[in-house]
Amino acid sequence: MNQHFKSLLLLAVAGLILFFIGSPWTGFQGTDELRYGQIAKELEPGRDLFLLHFNGERYSDKPPLYFWTVGLSYEIFGGVSAFALRVPGSLSAIMCALLTYGIAWSLFKRRDVAILAALTLMVMGRFVWIGRWGRLDIMMCMFVYAAMLCFVRIYFHKAGGWAKFWYWTFLGLGFAIKGPAALVAGIGGVAVFLLWQREFKARARELWSWSGFAAMILVNAVWILPIVLLGDSASSQDMIVEQNLGRVIRPDRHVEPIWYYLESTWHNIFPATLFLIAGGVYWFRRRKTDGGRPFGDFHAACRFLIAWALFTFFFFSLYPPKRPQYLLPGFGGAAIFTAFFVDFLSKRYEEKHGDAMPNSKYYLLPGILSIIPPILVGLAVIWHEQIFSLASRFISAGSEAAEKLAETQAEYGSEALHLHIAVQVVGTLLALGAGAFMVRLLLRRRIVAAYGTLVGIVFAGYLALFGWIIPPTLQDDEIKDADHRVAEFLKEQPDLRVIVFGDDKPYFNVYEEFLITYFDRREDDEFVAYMEKVMPQERPILLIIRQDYLGRIDEFDLSPFEPTVDMPIRGDTFTFYRQRALD
Repeated sequence: MNQHFKSLLLLAVAGLILFFIGSPWTGFQGTDELRYGQIAKELEPGRDLFLLHFNGERYSDKPPLYFWTVGLSYEIFGGVSAFALRVPGSLSAIMCALLTYGIAWSLFKRRDVAILAALTLMVMGRFVWIGRWGRLDIMMCMFVYAAMLCFVRIYFHKAGGWAKFWYWTFLGLGFAIKGPAALVAGIGGVAVFLLWQREFKARARELWSWSGFAAMILVNAVWILPIVLLGDSASSQDMIVEQNLGRVIRPDRHVEPIWYYLESTWHNIFPATLFLIAGGVYWFRRRKTDGGRPFGDFHAACRFLIAWALFTFFFFSLYPPKRPQYLLPGFGGAAIFTAFFVDFLSKRYEEKHGDAMPNSKYYLLPGILSIIPPILVGLAVIWHEQIFSLASRFISAGSEAAEKLAETQAEYGSEALHLHIAVQVVGTLLALGAGAFMVRLLLRRRIVAAYGTLVGIVFAGYLALFGWIIPPTLQDDEIKDADHRVAEFLKEQPDLRVIVFGDDKPYFNVYEEFLITYFDRREDDEFVAYMEKVMPQERPILLIIRQDYLGRIDEFDLSPFEPTVDMPIRGDTFTFYRQRALD
């Protein structure tokens, strides 16, 4: 069997386990999954296949390609479910790992380095988290990584027109998932590398392909033209202009300071963080050795990886809206450089000290240590009350940490709050244990074994977390109950208008066939104005309000309504108010 096939099969199996374990038994997680699940549910053949809708209203935040894949997944897996929603993204995460293997092999021609790079990507905190949940970011990354593989084949291996064609085509597909971010990540990193190499004028022309550019335009014309021709001018402008340029000029969501990623990135790309810093220090200290090429024959390859990762970091630091997953397009470069640098250090020590490469006994202990995380996580869950009590002593009231814990509790309920603390404690213990063992291995110059140990422990920790803890914590029983209760009301009165005033979630209707008009916590004035508008209309109203939000609408008269039932939803309580008989 071909050695590459074996490696890719190994990585695919590891990805299937990591990204799918527990997923079929886990409910919809967070605002995005509930929203994306509802949008895909409302897809209809014809006009509404291009003009997306959310609860019956035009949704123009994202292109439709991702939602088409979710709709197809619904058809394959028998209807709406959180698992079906996640399948496209989780498969994309596996493909990202396989593409990372391909890029690393094309750069270094080392199968062990390529495997280590792919595994490093898979255990990066933000990558595995987004890869397990229903998000479109990871699918865009898949196309960016595919485009980067094409560039590597063009620049380092003189590949022909096919690579140029697919470079632009993949970037076009990435644009069809999430807009210009794919083009920025795929073209910007390459441009910075060529400028760094002082080859921009000479080599940039080699990337151009009229057929590839035409394919990129055609891929996006498939969804842009129907939106322009079938939609109204306002929705078309919002989709094409406001959601791209408008979010830069007039950002209104996820706005963070320029240093945001300095605070949030280190743990999101762990375990690569330490080795990226070490690689930079090594590069700087030896920048004048070996003719200015401290990495020898692989110096240009390392420049490409660093340019790819750093451009993504700095560009999105300047971009006003910020979320940790926006940096995912650069994770591949960070993972590959980390794997190369770990192997490079090992080789340097071997050449200097004449030591043999690590033998099997240095990999036996990592295998044994990999069973420890499930045990520790299990114990943390058993003793979560004690852990929560202990951790609370170190969190001052009113602090940012206390606010985050309160938000987590409001979002998912007390079980997830305990989970949040348990994971932090277990993660700290694992980091200390892994660090101690790594120091021992590093003192013996077993660098690859030390890094392999760390990756194995992190991987096993994820299996424990996502296999044992997340599924029973994030269930949908309460949302299903609320959905069914509303459906029962609608059976009695099919023309009932359903209006919800709550937080950013839940949406109540993901499991049933009805639409709602939704107002979140920032839209209390809009809610009051809307109610004043619809109340005189001869259509009965079912009003669902989060209890602790009642104080936000003191000016609204609830006397025409009677409370019917209180429903707990993920730590909050919603009261159902049914309008009394209309005269």
